[in-house]
Amino acid sequence: MFSGPTYWTVPLGLSAGWKRADGGSIAWVTPLFHVDRDAAGTITSMHVLNVVKSGDLTGLFPLIWAYGPPENRHQAVVPLWFRNGDSWMSPPTLSWSTHRSDGSRTTWITPLFHHDRNRDSRMTSMHVLNYFQDQKTKVVFPVWYRTGEEGRKHSGFIPAFFKGPDYWAVPLAMTARWQRANGGSATWVTPLFHVGKDAQGKTTDWHAANVIHHGANTQILPVVFRGPNHLVIAPFYYQFHSKSGTNRGVLPVYVAGPNWWSVPLAMTGAWKGATGSATTLVTPLYHRTTNNHALRHMHVLNYIATPRWSTAFPVWWDWRTATGDRRQLALPLWYRRVRADGDRTVTVFPGLFSYHRGPRLDTSFARQLIPFQVQKADNGREVNLFWWIFHLREHKHRREGLIGPVWFEHRDGAPVEWQFLGGVCGRQNNYRTNTSQNYLLWLIPLGKRQKFSSPTPVL
Repeated sequence: MFSGPTYWTVPLGLSAGWKRADGGSIAWVTPLFHVDRDAAGTITSMHVLNVVKSGDLTGLFPLIWAYGPPENRHQAVVPLWFRNGDSWMSPPTLSWSTHRSDGSRTTWITPLFHHDRNRDSRMTSMHVLNYFQDQKTKVVFPVWYRTGEEGRKHSGFIPAFFKGPDYWAVPLAMTARWQRANGGSATWVTPLFHVGKDAQGKTTDWHAANVIHHGANTQILPVVFRGPNHLVIAPFYYQFHSKSGTNRGVLPVYVAGPNWWSVPLAMTGAWKGATGSATTLVTPLYHRTTNNHALRHMHVLNYIATPRWSTAFPVWWDWRTATGDRRQLALPLWYRRVRADGDRTVTVFPGLFSYHRGPRLDTSFARQLIPFQVQKADNGREVNLFWWIFHLREHKHRREGLIGPVWFEHRDGAPVEWQFLGGVCGRQNNYRTNTSQNYLLWLIPLGKRQKFSSPTPVL
């Protein structure tokens, strides 16, 4: 043991205590304990075994951490739970809640629940199991939906009943009512009955079985009824020609018009709109809607796609954000993000592994919480195994490496600074005097200080 007015040391016990120039003191019993006090005697940092406290950092290494001021506190129970301010995530349960840059907030408990709200705390979208809702649409997949602007709602109990502002339909009974372009209406109970009315509510046409009335004419059709522009083989087949095209049908199996066709019993059909839109529907297995051959939306079984996102619900998701990012999620295995500037990240959830490639190295606290990660950037690279048990980073003109508590090295364009076992021996640089000094047991210098030239960049 050695001691003096301002220090004591037990080299073989890797223990020492000394006063600093500012009036504070330090005491170490390595590796079990240390305490650092300021001039007033207040503890500024300490550790006992794997319990660490320094300023606003508190931790139970390596599992529990808390860091930062109360208004922006970072907390973690590795690898189960992480929190930053009022945002949190739980990787094992694929759950998180966070604010977006526009002030909105999203919360996910995958795949059971999600809730999105805007900056005014109004709900913008949510789902619970197979129930989905946004500001215009409600869906209980795959049996019920309600969508559209207020006063112009469309709804349906699939495949039994559908209703809109100017129509309703019972497809399995081939029964429907809709509003005609001239303001009138038509009601059909196919093939038994129909009635049509004009805008004032006056009956203009009807049929019951093979009795047909139109305008001032009423006819009881024979089996075959043929004219210049039509052919009817009652009660199963019809064909009508007009300037807009041909309408035909084999009832109740198939009906078609100039820009549409349908197989009612199979709830299958296709139609085109005047603005270039086209839809094909095979209920409930498939649908596809395009506009001038460009996809608007589609689904095949549980696969759903639009120009900006697609999903094989609930295991696969692929979407683009408003900033141009592309994100892909394969639950519960994999996540990928590609930004507009070429920055990309791939994360493998079961392996707790993440790979990042981009123009800039990501040194954020959130990324350092990933147990296994590799980064390769234009301005540096990094490899971490078991967090920082093994750590290697090259960033701009700096390079540093760490192997658990055994070895640490750092280079900043000068001779390598290094430590063995936290300071049992090592080298330290003084960049003001451009000199380096080897030392033993934290304090004991070995040899003379060595001069080196001004630092130059490593990369």
